[in-house]
Amino acid sequence: MSESKIKEQEKNVENIIRESWNEALVSWNHPSIPRVITAKEEVDFEVLGEIGLVLKQQLAFMKYPEFQTYANLKNIREKFSDFEKGTKVIFKHEPGHRYCPYDGITSLILARKAEKKLKQKKIKYDARTASKDVLNLFTDTCINTHLIRTNNPDIAWAYQEMSKNNNNTALWRVYAGSLEQIWNAQILPKEMTLSKEEKQASENIAKIFNRNVLEMQWWEQGIENYTELIAPFLEQKSARQSIMSATASKNIPKEISPEEIARRLAKNNSSGLPTNKEAVKEFRELMAGYGHKDPIKASIAFYENLAKKYDVSFASQPFGRPRSSPFSINTWSSSDPVDELDVQQSIQSSGILIPGITTVKWNSRTTNQHQGVYEIIPALDIYLDSSGSMVNPTEVVSLATLACFVVAKKARKAGIRAINYDDGIIASCERTHDLYKAYEVFVKYGRGGTTFPVKEFLENPEEDPRLDIIVTDTYFNNITETCEAIRIKKKRNKNNMITIYAISPNADANELVSAGAECIQGTTTKIFRHMLAKAEKTYTRK
Repeated sequence: MSESKIKEQEKNVENIIRESWNEALVSWNHPSIPRVITAKEEVDFEVLGEIGLVLKQQLAFMKYPEFQTYANLKNIREKFSDFEKGTKVIFKHEPGHRYCPYDGITSLILARKAEKKLKQKKIKYDARTASKDVLNLFTDTCINTHLIRTNNPDIAWAYQEMSKNNNNTALWRVYAGSLEQIWNAQILPKEMTLSKEEKQASENIAKIFNRNVLEMQWWEQGIENYTELIAPFLEQKSARQSIMSATASKNIPKEISPEEIARRLAKNNSSGLPTNKEAVKEFRELMAGYGHKDPIKASIAFYENLAKKYDVSFASQPFGRPRSSPFSINTWSSSDPVDELDVQQSIQSSGILIPGITTVKWNSRTTNQHQGVYEIIPALDIYLDSSGSMVNPTEVVSLATLACFVVAKKARKAGIRAINYDDGIIASCERTHDLYKAYEVFVKYGRGGTTFPVKEFLENPEEDPRLDIIVTDTYFNNITETCEAIRIKKKRNKNNMITIYAISPNADANELVSAGAECIQGTTTKIFRHMLAKAEKTYTRK
């Protein structure tokens, strides 16, 4: 072939790439994504390095988080009888991955949903590997269904072309058959006929997509239903031949951000509260896949990462009178005890430790005079009910447990003592500034009755004044002893504060209030908000 002919062909290919990409952007309303990078010669793949190795096996894929599309022109030419038409279809498909599955964490969550379903089924290959194939088939269907519904009929043509290269397998018949139902288009050649079971599965799969397929809130339930129906027909080779793009599975992250995973799984509502009760269990399962198999540590990581969201002020209205910061800066000198040095605050304040100049003391007992009234910053004691009527915080998201994490974070400088109880003490830690020690207490679960730990409540009078936060969802079996202990503690130090949070109505509330406690009753949401507001008022520097 002459040099002029070669140049003419190359120019023609460049025109096809440019026009196809421009059409693709129009189809998706001009998303903010970089221009496609294409490869067709061996040198092109070598230049792309690791990405080139992946691209060699694909028609195209999009890399997150850059949303960079890579296309294999060589494979597109081999896959489709009309190179230009095939290029336009593949280019239109890939920008759809900007919206579905949107990012690597969503891919991870959806793949995990599919894997759990597949483990309940008898399939011909590894459930984790198969879950990635299901994820790709599901997201391909979502994207291409949206394109069909927005007047892009060439998508159906592309699957007709793919039918020529697919063996007459059960998976392809069910998959393509479902697309025929969804799109009302002919895909399978006449010689490919579906069995009764395959036809029923195709029809049931099609019903799943009778909705807005790009609605993110639906995908988790959608992929579970999809996996249930397609699992009996899964075959690894046929699955790989059926996939238009492996973008979803190729972007499952090798390393994860626990904070982002916790936030996404929790599905916080507009008020900032988690709505997915199964989130802590799902978080544990996901973390186990990344080598973090200890359920207690994983549960702590879930609540700890979710608690970071509430580092800012949460209360929407003031509780009590306005107050200036009760924290004054006390300088630590070399003659002071070492355990009084607040290293973290010293470094945050000045960036360097110079004894007597930039070193700061812990200030859990500092007072400020506010309009003639002395205000005392108390240490914090948290008593968390772990009886059978409370939820297991390692299985179901517990707002009470989450609130304890947030409150403990806010009170860390003052010192925290944590006690988990039912009929007895399930777990406890003495006064500490180490949050993890308190967190270990909060995630324990007893399942017993509800007997308030009076003995522990009255211990260590030298640590007064303090704020006692008591969380329960029922009445105390030892109400008389509890009320008497409250009276003793209030009499012992007038600045001791005792707040009881009752998740359900407490018949003994009046008696507890008469003894000297503040008693807050209501839903877990109300309790959560009030606990955070109490901690904000008591411990946050203004």
